[in-house]
Amino acid sequence: MAARLVAGMDLGSTSMKLLVCDEDGAELLVEEVPTPWRAGPGGTAVLVYEGNDETLAGYVRMLVGANVPLVGVEPERTELERIFMEVTKGELQ
Repeated sequence: MAARLVAGMDLGSTSMKLLVCDEDGAELLVEEVPTPWRAGPGGTAVLVYEGNDETLAGYVRMLVGANVPLVGVEPERTELERIFMEVTKGELQ
């Protein structure tokens, strides 16, 4: 039977930390990377990343897996485009 592992993740405002331990509490992996997002307007967060759709999907899986209350994902828009989308709800007449 394979050994059981315990993992903990801290999604902080400046960095993300991951700790993996075995059943006896011995640390097997400790990693820390800069948080890839910044605060956006109205309580939103802006994820800044390099990559393709698979990269973005990986970030979404990570956030959902960490029980972050994710409501939606959309590309960043210019201010004029954002206002247009809010006023028209994205519908063309």
